[in-house]
Amino acid sequence: MADDIYTVVLGDTLSEIAWKFNSTYNYGSNAMAAAQRLGAINDIENIDKLFIGQTLSLKNTKGKKIKKKKNNSLTPKISRMGIQSNSENTVFATWRFTRSHVKEYRCVWYYSTGDGVWFVGSDSTETRKQSTYNPPSNATRVRFNVKPISKTHKVTTTKKVKGKKKKTTKDVHYWTGKWSKDKIVEFSKSQKPDQPSVPSLEMNKYKLTAKVENLDTSVNKPTKIEFYVVKNNSSKVFKQDKANVVQRTASYSWNVDAGGKYKVKCRAIREIYKNKKVVSTLYSDWSDFSSEVTTIPNAPKSITSLEATSTTEIKCVWSTVSNVTGYEVEYTINKAYFNTNSEQVSSKTIEVGTTAIISGLDNGDEYFFRVRAVNEQGKSGWTPIKSCKVGQKPAAPTTWSSSTTAIVGEKVILYWVHNTNDRSKATKAGLELRVNGVDKSPKDFTYTPKDEGEETTYQYTIDTNAYSDGATIQWRVRTAGVTGVYGDWSVQRTIDIYAPPTLELHLTNTNDEDIEALSSFPLYVKGIPGPQSQSPIGYHLTVVSTEDYETEDQIGNEKFVSANEEVYSKFFDIKTQLLAELSANNIDLENGKTYKVHCIVTMNSGLTAEAELEFTVDWVEEEYGPDAEIIYNEDTYSCSIRPYCFTTPDEYFPDEETPETTAEEITETPSDSDEDEEETPEILVEGVTLGVYRRDYNGEFIEIATNLDNTSNIYVTDPHPALDYGRYRIVVTSKATGAVSYVDLPGYPISESSVIIQWNESWSNLITSEINVDEIPDEPTWSGSRVILPYNIDVSDKNDIDVSLVKYVGRKRPVSYYGTQLGETASWKVEIPKNDEETLYALRRLAVWTGDVYVREPSGTGYWANISVSMSQTHRQLTIPVTLEITRVEGGV
Repeated sequence: MADDIYTVVLGDTLSEIAWKFNSTYNYGSNAMAAAQRLGAINDIENIDKLFIGQTLSLKNTKGKKIKKKKNNSLTPKISRMGIQSNSENTVFATWRFTRSHVKEYRCVWYYSTGDGVWFVGSDSTETRKQSTYNPPSNATRVRFNVKPISKTHKVTTTKKVKGKKKKTTKDVHYWTGKWSKDKIVEFSKSQKPDQPSVPSLEMNKYKLTAKVENLDTSVNKPTKIEFYVVKNNSSKVFKQDKANVVQRTASYSWNVDAGGKYKVKCRAIREIYKNKKVVSTLYSDWSDFSSEVTTIPNAPKSITSLEATSTTEIKCVWSTVSNVTGYEVEYTINKAYFNTNSEQVSSKTIEVGTTAIISGLDNGDEYFFRVRAVNEQGKSGWTPIKSCKVGQKPAAPTTWSSSTTAIVGEKVILYWVHNTNDRSKATKAGLELRVNGVDKSPKDFTYTPKDEGEETTYQYTIDTNAYSDGATIQWRVRTAGVTGVYGDWSVQRTIDIYAPPTLELHLTNTNDEDIEALSSFPLYVKGIPGPQSQSPIGYHLTVVSTEDYETEDQIGNEKFVSANEEVYSKFFDIKTQLLAELSANNIDLENGKTYKVHCIVTMNSGLTAEAELEFTVDWVEEEYGPDAEIIYNEDTYSCSIRPYCFTTPDEYFPDEETPETTAEEITETPSDSDEDEEETPEILVEGVTLGVYRRDYNGEFIEIATNLDNTSNIYVTDPHPALDYGRYRIVVTSKATGAVSYVDLPGYPISESSVIIQWNESWSNLITSEINVDEIPDEPTWSGSRVILPYNIDVSDKNDIDVSLVKYVGRKRPVSYYGTQLGETASWKVEIPKNDEETLYALRRLAVWTGDVYVREPSGTGYWANISVSMSQTHRQLTIPVTLEITRVEGGV
């Protein structure tokens, strides 16, 4: 739990949580008052309703006004849904809805049993913004929807019927509510099979067979048994496979490695089928492990060390093997003798340990060795052959250091490896140091050879406290082996010493004031590097979320942001101080969430410094209701869209509900006066930008225009609306907070009956005219080529999914691998009258066009495509058949 966040668990109540953190709220001994305050902070209407997994903010805001969103939407928003903290299966939901004149809410609960069908579990009404439901025991998921229902008021109208006045009174709803979005809660229920008995094992050379018998035959009987094999009592699995149950018995066999001990446990699996498909899989507990069985020994992996310990003696060390009674070592002066001349091969048996000392050897000769393991089951294979010379001078050592660029005060470690020619260990080493070109006293080291067979790395530590910023250290080393004679010097290496770099990080607002809470964009990130003796060469700036949350992208689609996920990342290739501006056009932040700013600066010394700060987003969000006007141009087959976003001044939303108006108070009375009835004024929202997106026939959104000012005289041109209905999404984005609201406009009927193909177009995408908002704008300018086919057309579409079907030995069917490419093609066929010369001329121009075209047909499809035109003319025929072969390609608007 973070310092100011608490997650609800089973049995929690708001009073207990508030009492636990009593010092935070400072309400003395009044836990209920603290609970009410905690509920207000977290926008909880009923403090007795919590759900498991709910996160509560514990940040004390006493004395501050709790900010609430202003929302005039007709769609309620489900704010919380889950299993009640004091129950195991009671589900509840709460929602937000701020409209006045609410009569009640219709609440519908659905449940699913895992077979793909939703059943209505409850359909009732509530007067408060909360509802609970107890699903049946076989429910696996629960879904909830809510719809507000308004009160009614009486309206009296007066009409003249046959010269007489007639009054009519009827009940009218204040508004018509809409259904909320679905929310779903998952349940986890099972009837697992019984635990099976311990499996029996049988070992036949390198084949292990496990079997379990007398399995359960009740209603929970298993359909499969899963075996879990462990080698050498390891905590990791060696093999894990499943076997079908046949006549209450299941068995499985594996090929196992030599030299190991094996044991097996198992568990039962019950698969639940629906229409011959597995819809649920239930597992029993694991059985106990069986007793261990063993195999013949494995061959030692390798000879790990082969070194000369004197001018006539070699020590041979090999890797250990389990389950052995001893080892056999063979050696000879000719590698070929192992298989051709056994009389020239010597051997030695080792009963304990993995080391053999072979003495009485000739100085200067090379000897070849191999080793194998032995136990009561037999003998293993041989290790790979290795050789060693007796009494040779070593080569120059391999060297490196812990860093080639160090900070003053930091310890630098010099490393080297003794490169032997006779496999002997180092007996001494000589180190030479030069600091700023001045020789230091050489350092000599004497070693006692170690018993380990692995190659030894030697080291020497330099304390840089004695050196100043800008110092240079040069070093090299040489070693000697069993002969005591030094080999060659190593390569001379250089280490540069610098003062430690620093980075001072600030988060500021437009007034250059440091902030911890962001109330509005922009946010400035300042980075001041040091010291002056080093210069920055670049900064890497990231912003990550510190918690999980759901939000909306710039189009309005929901997306999930995980904790520690980057919401902003950029590299600044600059050599000055860092000044980065974060605003709504380059970062998307969620109100009430905390983010971490992390910056790394790279200096010209090769060193880096980093710093990080946290800030909380704390601004007032508003939800807007954008709208638009659509005008269709029948000459250019295009649409002009005027987006806008109005709001009503706050004084027209009193804090308390207005009393119901009586029929007498609103009776319409005929009058000769030309005075208009007073309407609630609407004003354009300031500080927002608008975006227009066309919703394509396949559900994708195509950007028409974005970052539009919210004025009354901006028209956006869509050159290619669908020919059945124009469908658009209008998105409004707050400049101060980046908050996104949107509306999907009803389909605008176009009802064109012709096929339209356009290419080589030039449009004026945006019309900005100083005109009255009620006037139709000038038609957008257009130039290009197009074909209009008002004739009956046959359409054949084909979709070719990018998939590879790979066949594997041992599998009955191929395995599918899906890519990202979608091959969308179509074939359109139409007959053109011979006397339609204009259309034939346009088709001939289209046939030789070498670019992409935009194709639309009356059912609503439309996209950029590559097109191939074929025509054939037959004498004495009055029509010309035309075939258009179309392949969809990537394109823009």
